Amino acid sequence: MDKWANDAKLDANALILFFTWRRSLLHATLADFLDSEYVHAITELVVRINKEHPAMNIYYFIHNSIPSKHSEILAAILRSKTPNIRFVNNNDQASFNKIFNTSQYLITDYSSVGYDFAYHKERSPIFYMPAKFISGHYTPTPLFKKIQPGVQALSLDAVMKAIKVDEHLRHNTAVKNFFAYSDNLNCARSYDALNLS
Repeated sequence: MDKWANDAKLDANALILFFTWRRSLLHATLADFLDSEYVHAITELVVRINKEHPAMNIYYFIHNSIPSKHSEILAAILRSKTPNIRFVNNNDQASFNKIFNTSQYLITDYSSVGYDFAYHKERSPIFYMPAKFISGHYTPTPLFKKIQPGVQALSLDAVMKAIKVDEHLRHNTAVKNFFAYSDNLNCARSYDALNLS
């Protein structure tokens, strides 16, 4: 968490898409993958962002578990919907850190990356969780709803409403309740705690 506690200037026109993979698609053929709710929901989301926020730069971190042929076709489909989309390799740590540190928005589903993102005090994640997109995947627990540090968007309209610079202010209390500290000294505290025992 320490690397996310910084004063990096945020880019109000930068948005990250970071979705978890679906076990149900693990062995899907290319045709089944392209016809899945996973692909449909992501494509609809990109189209809507491009329509309502044409200046938005979208950084899509394609999950490493997606077969390369599937991810290449998905990337081609999304590029045909907007010229402002870039695909980032999750293994490229330097690019990941730079984009993650400076983007104003993150849209994810049920990924813990939302909590990392919320650690920066000037932004909040958007948890995009329409029923069809989440069906057969994770079931949000009452604890998730209690400590979620951002918007739980159940529709595209809710996502568009959440893409506002000051949206994080509505979630400051949840973030403060979740994180005991919001500085860059967590590693030092952990080290000290281990040495005391």
